Amino acid sequence: MLGKKAKTLEQILLEQEFLTHKQLRDSEKTARRTRKKLTEVLVEQKLLTSETLSTILSFLHGVPLVNLKMHEVQSEALALIPKEMARKNNILPLAIEDGDILIIAMDDPSDIPLIDALSALCRKRIRPVISLHSSINTAIDKYYK
Repeated sequence: MLGKKAKTLEQILLEQEFLTHKQLRDSEKTARRTRKKLTEVLVEQKLLTSETLSTILSFLHGVPLVNLKMHEVQSEALALIPKEMARKNNILPLAIEDGDILIIAMDDPSDIPLIDALSALCRKRIRPVISLHSSINTAIDKYYK
């Protein structure tokens, strides 16, 4: 029995008619030309809202969507990631669970190199959760003083 292949973001965007093939192709070209992530381009071009994109990514990756306005941040978690790194990568450490798991809010849970780098830096396993890009920025301003 063969396992079902996971769908890509692009497949979901087309199948669920969030985008046309032309919009997707044009956005992919723009992303390559500007060296930005496709997700950034889609939001910048107002083809998707941040909220819609976060919901799709949450579904796609099986990662919870977290409202940072309703979530407290543990100071112990915050101390593990420098503010500059949090700002550059648009991430926010939220909590430490079971002593060796760091929960990180991010807008792109598919960024495996970043997750690996965070794990090496903090010497903890990383459990990503998704939050809106703008909410993470606001929370970084609030919690890093």
